Amino acid sequence: GQLKGAVKSVHPSAELLDLSHDSSAFDVSVASYLLAKSARTLPAGTVVVAIVDPGVGSDRAALAVRTGTGRIYVAPDNGLLTEVLAREGLTEARLIQNKDLFLPGEASSTFHGRDIFAPVAAHLAAGTSLDSVGPKAEKILRLPRNTATVMPNLAKGLVLFVDHYGNILTNIPGSELAKLKTGQLLNLTIKGKPIPVPFLRTYAEAPDDRPFALVNSDGEFEIAVAKGSAAKKLGVAPGDPVVLKF
Repeated sequence: GQLKGAVKSVHPSAELLDLSHDSSAFDVSVASYLLAKSARTLPAGTVVVAIVDPGVGSDRAALAVRTGTGRIYVAPDNGLLTEVLAREGLTEARLIQNKDLFLPGEASSTFHGRDIFAPVAAHLAAGTSLDSVGPKAEKILRLPRNTATVMPNLAKGLVLFVDHYGNILTNIPGSELAKLKTGQLLNLTIKGKPIPVPFLRTYAEAPDDRPFALVNSDGEFEIAVAKGSAAKKLGVAPGDPVVLKF
């Protein structure tokens, strides 16, 4: 709420949209993944404020970047933009240093989202040029990216995220699984435990209370339970290894 108030104090007519509040506290890697997923349908020119910032108040840099989509992202330089930049490409990056764009008064050492990121984003949305926020950023911190290994009959990956339904989202790309047929029984191993699951097209096709697999709307290989939590049933968390034989 305070971030929105900071935006409105600078740019009263700004249209505000919440993308996600689902990221775990302090988990920059998961936040980076969610940010890239959540922003993909936003039009060019949208200004996105993204904050998961365990280093707030430290000497970590603050960034405003324009990607190849024409969107602008305002975020701490802590790896949060890793997946966005991988998906959208980088056009321009600036260090946020112009205090004239901050909220009036001294910025707190614990809430840069309110005092720095939100008002800077509001100025940018109101038409302030990107180069006015500060000098060019020569380097941007990027996290190691977790990519799956896919072979003709084997895929090795990991759990990227568990959503609020308990669906298990993996980094195995659905585009690499074109040979799978609906109803096919897959040999899945999670955390070293074998779990045979049917490969289905929709949630509606699934039997009650039994794990199944499908390719979700973002093209990811997913394990789910119809009207239940696959993560709880299987004891799975982000980072757990996933091996798929087919």
